[in-house]
Amino acid sequence: MARVAALAHSPFVVALGECGLDTSEGFPPLELQLKWFEPQVKLACQVGKPLFLHERLAHEALMAVLEKYQADLPPTIVHCFTGNQAELEKYLDMGFFISVSGIICKKDRGAHIRDLLPRIPLDRLMVETDAPYLGFPGCRVGAPQAPKKSYPNLPAALPLVIKQVAQSVGLPAEKIAASTAAAARSFFRLALL
Repeated sequence: MARVAALAHSPFVVALGECGLDTSEGFPPLELQLKWFEPQVKLACQVGKPLFLHERLAHEALMAVLEKYQADLPPTIVHCFTGNQAELEKYLDMGFFISVSGIICKKDRGAHIRDLLPRIPLDRLMVETDAPYLGFPGCRVGAPQAPKKSYPNLPAALPLVIKQVAQSVGLPAEKIAASTAAAARSFFRLALL
């Protein structure tokens, strides 16, 4: 953590993370994850740089830590959101940004997230592919080899995520692209993007 803290103060570091909790199969025990997660949240509060979170099947444990630091939390994003409506509302109530990935482009797996998209304020919504993970239909279009495969996912597939968000909220893709880019600039405190 001393090395992470030293790096966190660098002007080249714009956010802390990706950090968080994941109780999916194959991940370390939650107790071990908490040992490392809470100091990272505390550090983000101390340096005042945005906090970039990962949460999978660990919402209550994640919130227990974040609520301890709520008064001092910097801008916070839950990336690759896959949770339910109650979890989304809790994140939004705390002022967090939400990022959605290409999972929303998957017919069945992304349906519940597509249904929740209209609940996310555009000024707190971001998009991502989570490349090279979480491939989805069409994410390799234009790739030099194996264009029909969905792994590895490519960052170049981001327009497909934007298009799906636009369809889900009933707005033009250009508006979604502009608003999510503005949200990213605001969150990461970037002058130009």
